[in-house]
Amino acid sequence: MTKALSGAATKLPKSHVPASAAAPADAPPPRPAALAMTPESAARALAAMHRYARYREREEGEVRTFPVDRGVAESVLARASRS
Repeated sequence: MTKALSGAATKLPKSHVPASAAAPADAPPPRPAALAMTPESAARALAAMHRYARYREREEGEVRTFPVDRGVAESVLARASRS
């Protein structure tokens, strides 16, 4: 996939590449970005994606509200910001 992406990027017409991003004509071809340096880092990335997918698929909970004495809360925050 990386090879396909880098190949597609090099096949863009020059008119689609801003002059500030274009490489000089004598520059070596771009190297593909490393997606995973080791099998362990790839496994960690997959595990993180799985955890995030489970987090996104969870049922929404109900929003709870609590009575707050606004004056007391403001004074506590004011004291804390002075320290």
